[in-house]
Amino acid sequence: MQLGIDKRIYRAQVSFSNLNTSGRFLGVINNPEADGMAADYNETGVLLDVNNDFNNLSRIGLPPFIQSLFNSQIDIIQNGISTTELKLCTGDSYTLLAEDIPGADYSWTKDGLPLAETTFQLFVDSPGFYEVFIEQNNGECPIEGEAVVGIFDIPTATQPDTIVVCNEFPSAAFDLTVQDSQILDTQNPDDYSVRYFRTQDDADLNENEIVGSFNNTTNPQTIYARVENNENPNCFTTTTFDLIVFITPVIASLEDLTICDTDFNANSMDGFVTIELSDLNADILIDQDATINTISYHPSQQDADDNTNALPNTYTNTTAYSEEIFVRIENSTNTDCYSTDSFILTVNDAPEAIDTTIVQCDEDGIPDGFTTYNLNQIFDDITNGAANRTINFYVSLSDLEHNEDELNPDAFDNYLNPQTLYALVTNTSTGCTNIAEITLETSSTASNDTFLETCDDDGIEDGFSSFNLSDAENDILFGLPAGLDLSYYETYEDALIEDNPLSTNFTNTIPYNQTIYARVENANACFGISAIDLTVFELPNIETEEELLYCLNDFPQTITLTSGLIDDIPNNYYFEWSTGEDMFEIEVNEPGTYTVRVTNTDGCFKDRTITVLPSGIATITDIQITDATSNNTISVFVEGEGIYEYALDNSFGPYQESNVFTNVDFGFHTVFVRDIENDCGITEELVSVIGFPKFFTPDGDRYNQFWQVKGLSEQFQPNTEILIFDRYGKLLAQLDPLGPGWDGTYNGADMPSSDYWFFVTLQDGRVFKSHFALKR
Repeated sequence: MQLGIDKRIYRAQVSFSNLNTSGRFLGVINNPEADGMAADYNETGVLLDVNNDFNNLSRIGLPPFIQSLFNSQIDIIQNGISTTELKLCTGDSYTLLAEDIPGADYSWTKDGLPLAETTFQLFVDSPGFYEVFIEQNNGECPIEGEAVVGIFDIPTATQPDTIVVCNEFPSAAFDLTVQDSQILDTQNPDDYSVRYFRTQDDADLNENEIVGSFNNTTNPQTIYARVENNENPNCFTTTTFDLIVFITPVIASLEDLTICDTDFNANSMDGFVTIELSDLNADILIDQDATINTISYHPSQQDADDNTNALPNTYTNTTAYSEEIFVRIENSTNTDCYSTDSFILTVNDAPEAIDTTIVQCDEDGIPDGFTTYNLNQIFDDITNGAANRTINFYVSLSDLEHNEDELNPDAFDNYLNPQTLYALVTNTSTGCTNIAEITLETSSTASNDTFLETCDDDGIEDGFSSFNLSDAENDILFGLPAGLDLSYYETYEDALIEDNPLSTNFTNTIPYNQTIYARVENANACFGISAIDLTVFELPNIETEEELLYCLNDFPQTITLTSGLIDDIPNNYYFEWSTGEDMFEIEVNEPGTYTVRVTNTDGCFKDRTITVLPSGIATITDIQITDATSNNTISVFVEGEGIYEYALDNSFGPYQESNVFTNVDFGFHTVFVRDIENDCGITEELVSVIGFPKFFTPDGDRYNQFWQVKGLSEQFQPNTEILIFDRYGKLLAQLDPLGPGWDGTYNGADMPSSDYWFFVTLQDGRVFKSHFALKR
């Protein structure tokens, strides 16, 4: 390897295994002082075998010694920035400094041309390539130094306009780069850059640069701009400009405005109204300063934006019922800072309020012209039947206007005759109001009292019944002028104030006796109030239903039917039987349905129905027996008009509802059937249950001396064949079914204790074969 004069290191690319064909190139390290890949090593940096004939090849070994290649290189700039490059601004100068070596010779050159300076210092104020060669004259190697000096222009900085913005708050976001073009003016932005700082020191030192969007921290705030030469940032100049934020007022609260047409002296139902627009200012401003903000009202959005055609403060809408009004609020200091909005002005008509007169009856027995009025009865007259209305009543306009001493409209007692009241009519949908006058007058005419009566025959005997009140109309109006109207009320007070009217179909609310009232009116004026006495008569107190049983086997005996009176005597009633009889009781001797109508002296009646049901002694139609089993049963089947129950072997019972007896012992039994509805008698029948004893003990003690089939008699299976065998099949006896049975002997000799077999053929054809035990 060899260091070249160009400060590159060259390497012979030779291979010892092939000296004749290798070494065509010199490898070159272009930047020996750099680290790693930055050294920029190129293996084929210099081609030696230019003729490609392997005559010019590199070899190992140093060329002749060239002292200049080992001269020392020194920094003659010494500014801590660069050792070889010195950047100056227009008008700047600089002194290059070599090492001050006593006795040394200094040779300076500029762009290869020698300079007159022979000391270790060189003053420079122009661009160029400067070199120094120092011959130390002390046996040491020469020293070299070099510097490339450049002179760069200092830019200009034109002061830009102040940036003014509108914002809701004193701080706003600014894009400072919008000032670049003004500051650079005609300078090429490719050559010069503009940077922004908060202080002059930061701008001079190029520290704490503002990058990106900037929010001012004071208002106004001065920004410092630094313009620098892109090739030499040290060549710079600065200027300033201000940021000013003007507060943009906002329309804090603006809702659609709905008002009532209260122009009662003109037309309160035409949709036009006059308002003071400034009354809205406080809600629009809220806590914003009214002294630095101006509010105006306009007919269109364009007028609001242009601040033209402002509406007068005292303003009458030009479009009936609904109109959009536009609002502008602006900063008085900078009118460009403004906000707009709009609202809908809606005008609602005042509700109709019609003056009305009430004529009321004075029937309290004192003809003084004072009575009680129900003001609610003229509600529709005042409002003309309009929906969504309320009315408040007062004795004076002063009370109405101050909402004092509101009257109870359900019952007002006049103290003047006539008397004037005032009604405040309110539309509940809009809240708009109007006023009507109410005149109260008292009448002294009268109508007739009457009564209505009915029987308590609605199915619930409780003293309440339904009345058709129209049935009283003729009596009430008898002798009165034509064209009167009636309405009905439960109390006199309700009739007086026309509260809680009744329908003509009315059920009394007090049992048996109640007085209600009819109000007679002439063209909605009270003519009179009549009492109507309602009476609900009780019905006869009787048992309305009864069932009796008649034993058909007792015919022609009779039973007694009564009219069923409860806690009373027959003399107070009339009787009408379905048989045509009219007595309290009658006699019958056959089943059937009998009715009697019992009528009291008030003419109210109730019907009684007596059902006479047939009953009788049972007829046994069949008895089915399951016998010769481990669970013998007897099933009894009967016919008859009664309801029956069954007992076995005892006429006194116990009786059971089921007609089947289970687990019955073999032998003879009597079945009993009795009528439980009317005790019409008991039917009985003897039955036989065939069975075979499991053992017998012919030991002379008179118990179980014989073995015999049980349930046989002259009446039951008399022709039954019974054979007895020993265990070997020998016939020991043939028994008489009606006799006592086998005594356990054969040819007069006692047979031993053992099992014996029987073979039984019943008269009905059934055959049984089994065994039994003889025990001694």
